[in-house]
Amino acid sequence: MNNLSSRDKFFFQLQWVLALEKRYVNILQAGLVHIACDPVDVQKITFGAQDAAVNFDDAETIMREAFRATDLIARVGFDFWILTPFTEADPVTQKIENLLGAAAQSGVAIARHQIKVHFLKDYLAGEKKGAPDAMALLQQIKSTNSLKP
Repeated sequence: MNNLSSRDKFFFQLQWVLALEKRYVNILQAGLVHIACDPVDVQKITFGAQDAAVNFDDAETIMREAFRATDLIARVGFDFWILTPFTEADPVTQKIENLLGAAAQSGVAIARHQIKVHFLKDYLAGEKKGAPDAMALLQQIKSTNSLKP
């Protein structure tokens, strides 16, 4: 999701879900899956810059086709984000591992990745006012969930 319009749509919808979660506690129970991938330098060394970009585009396409219509998938740089209602951590993590494993056998490989499911209600519990800014939330999650080279 390198297209500015698509990224704006993702952040708009994430912000809307955060506001819903804040206002109607325990109604939606949305999860935000973060797939942290190796930094760009590691991807370039592993695949070459052009091959790495193609691999990430192909992986994003595979995920879009495999997930439900109600799940919102975004790629921001070399990280994937999946906004999904009614999430259970283990099944979604296993689904992603299976997808990436199957994709690797077809030639679409991600060098190293880490998958974490974050429940939005956990990030909203301490908020006194409204929901946090969507971009700030992603940055907060990314800073604690990134792979170290």
